[in-house]
Amino acid sequence: MRGFAWRQEQETWRTAEVVAALYNVNRNPKKRRQPITAEDVMGRKRNRRRKGGARTPEEQFKVLKNLTLAMGGEIRRRPRAAR
Repeated sequence: MRGFAWRQEQETWRTAEVVAALYNVNRNPKKRRQPITAEDVMGRKRNRRRKGGARTPEEQFKVLKNLTLAMGGEIRRRPRAAR
C-alpha cells in the first residue's frame, strides 16, 4: 500500500508541474512577474528526501555496498584487466 501512495503522490506533483507550465505559458508578465511553481499550485512544499540533490556515483556505490553487506551478501573485487 505504501508504494501505491508514493506513486499517487508523484502523479499529483507531475500534474501540478503541467498545470504550472500551462499557466506560465499563458500568463501576462505585466500582471504577474514571477512564474508560478508546482508548490504554488499544490499550496504546500514538496517533501524532498535529500537537500543536496542527487547522489554522486561514489555515494550511490557506498549505499549499495552497505545494503549488500546488510542483506548478507559479499563484495567481490574484479581483477584489473591487463593493458
